[in-house]
Amino acid sequence: MLKLLTAVEVGTRLALSPVTIRGWVRAGRLPAVRVGRMIRVREDDLEALLRFGAAPGWRRMQRR
Repeated sequence: MLKLLTAVEVGTRLALSPVTIRGWVRAGRLPAVRVGRMIRVREDDLEALLRFGAAPGWRRMQRR
């Protein structure tokens, strides 16, 4: 079954602020889906990020 995580849950698992997680989503660094006004991250995408440093559909952030 597909599990969707909130920014708070992802932040807890990564020891990061939910604001940082939302920034990663906005920047395209972490794929997410919108449920109304809230974002949700698929658990599979989070695991891929932890395992490989990139999630499916990941766009690398460009340095300026």
